[in-house]
Amino acid sequence: MPVGNPFRRASPPRRGSWLSLALIGALVGVVTAFVWVARPVLPGSTAAPTSRAHEVRLQNLPVAAQGPVSAALGRDRPAYRVRGLHAANPAQHLHVVFARRGVTVTSGGARVTMALLAYGHGDLLQPLGAVLPRVRGNRVGYPYGSLTEWFANGPLGLEQGFDLAARPSVGSGPLTLALMLSGDLHPRLQHGSLLFADAGVSLRYGSLLATDARGRALPSWFQLLGDRVLIRVDDRGAAYPVRIDPFIQQGELTARRGASGEEFGESVAISGNTIVVGTPNYVVASTNREQGAAYVFRMPPSGWANAVQAAVLRASDGQSEELFGHSVAISGNTIVVGAPFRELGKHTGQGAAYVFVKPRSGWRNAIQTAKLTAARGAPHEFFGEAVAVSGNTVISGAPGRKVGSNAMQGAVYVFSRPASGWAGALTPKLRLTASDGDAHEAFGIAVAISGDTIVSGADLHTVGKSVGQGAAYVFVKPASGWKAASQTATLTDEQGEAGELLGHSVAISGGTIVAGAPYRTVGKNPMQGMVDVFTRPATGWAGALTHATELTAADGSEHEALGRTLAIWGTAIVAGADFREVDKNAEQGAAYVFSRPPSGWANATQTDELLASNGAAGDDFGRSVAISGNTIVVGAPDHEVAKDLGQGAVYAFVAASSVTGAGGDH
Repeated sequence: MPVGNPFRRASPPRRGSWLSLALIGALVGVVTAFVWVARPVLPGSTAAPTSRAHEVRLQNLPVAAQGPVSAALGRDRPAYRVRGLHAANPAQHLHVVFARRGVTVTSGGARVTMALLAYGHGDLLQPLGAVLPRVRGNRVGYPYGSLTEWFANGPLGLEQGFDLAARPSVGSGPLTLALMLSGDLHPRLQHGSLLFADAGVSLRYGSLLATDARGRALPSWFQLLGDRVLIRVDDRGAAYPVRIDPFIQQGELTARRGASGEEFGESVAISGNTIVVGTPNYVVASTNREQGAAYVFRMPPSGWANAVQAAVLRASDGQSEELFGHSVAISGNTIVVGAPFRELGKHTGQGAAYVFVKPRSGWRNAIQTAKLTAARGAPHEFFGEAVAVSGNTVISGAPGRKVGSNAMQGAVYVFSRPASGWAGALTPKLRLTASDGDAHEAFGIAVAISGDTIVSGADLHTVGKSVGQGAAYVFVKPASGWKAASQTATLTDEQGEAGELLGHSVAISGGTIVAGAPYRTVGKNPMQGMVDVFTRPATGWAGALTHATELTAADGSEHEALGRTLAIWGTAIVAGADFREVDKNAEQGAAYVFSRPPSGWANATQTDELLASNGAAGDDFGRSVAISGNTIVVGAPDHEVAKDLGQGAVYAFVAASSVTGAGGDH
């Protein structure tokens, strides 16, 4: 057995059994049938009836442009026009009937009808009578005075929305929309979300995101009363119109031939339409246990619900117990996989990282094109504990690296792609360390890169007399390139505490850096965890900087470890809390989404909580998170799949356009 990695101990005491989860993708019929129920249809979840290349181009549009472009294309294509009060969506295989009282959508044998009954404030609602739908091309509108319900049919899906031009004058309390549901799938509330399920199929709507005309996030929630669904929004001080957007779990991914204990989903990464999943306990032949592998999934035009395993990536010189797949990263056509327990020579746990370049024919089963190791490495450095890639630059953390006389101070290695490409055995041109580093600080436990900026976490760094308070360090690429560099900024929390482990996770997008402090006490809740957000000053990343805001879960409690994992894209931050208790299921786990208001991160609030539709105790959902564009990926490496404990699963969530903004280098 390899020597235990001390940097994997940042886990709160376990309070429940370990189960495992898998990625299946059995929701296609339901997803396509009911994606219209809450606005909007998932960008990227459907396909245009044109060439595959054209479909991919549509899905790669900026998220905010996808809805308008889809509606415009649908307007120009006869296949998407509403004829009479009937419409078809050839991309989603839907049939839609627009009646005076509600809309019915069918796909295969599944059917659901949705009718808007009333709206107002609190429990005093103004009834809405039946109205004649107004049809124009591929659009249908239901005019109710200042409230209009509308649908737009196009190659990216059937989009539904509600426009509230003015604040309802009826009642007091939260803004309320009352809807009646009927059909084959039965709704129920599950920890703040709406789940449609029956006969083994299910569709989960995540917590609602409501924004006003200024882009300010408004608290919102579901209530279920029999066959009535109430959408509630706290619109006090809101500027109308108000928009409400959901997250929808679109796909669940698992290994094609997974087995117990493989921990599929220990690490995840996403770039565009490609997801990479690390499986560090993957068995290669009977002799190489825990050698590890990485799986590649590609999203077809119909969305993540139909995602298929495109490739299994392995090391050509793989060893037993090297944990290949403990960390993964992707940027465009380049994938990097860390194997922190790799033995080199007789150096146990020195570690390595492997680079895979996408072939012209697409991802398929492959071994690496390049192998990365530290120059003059030593035992127990755990090179590959964390990896990141941006364009032509790959970085790897080695938190066990001895620096001078400081044992386990840690280091980060920078690799630049050679002119001949990623090939062969490569050693770094540059090693980064903290200028104020000390022994046992674990610099390199987490790494991130965006363009010319590198971030490294050192979660055991001592601040003042606070041992293990943690810090993050920023390095900006010099004009001469990554040949020599020293840190330009140190990020800490002025209100930090000993043992909170700030920097256990880090992420960067443009001018925003986030660092997780999973052991932070929030109020009276020990180890609830939090996330610090740092924004680049006008003068650049320089000096000692403190955070712009702290992010915590609105319903957080003790020992949840929010911030053990992090991801950021543009204006959206995702933080994992894999020890969160859900409906009395210990350590089922959750992931939280935070959206930046127009005024900046100083006023940010949680906008969504993501849960697995089939979550169970001990799943550790949120152990890994990633985001690209409008898609969030969450790993649950201890989920049970077909009675295989710890096989693991990964879930893909697709967000509405107002949640994530373009940006970041991923």
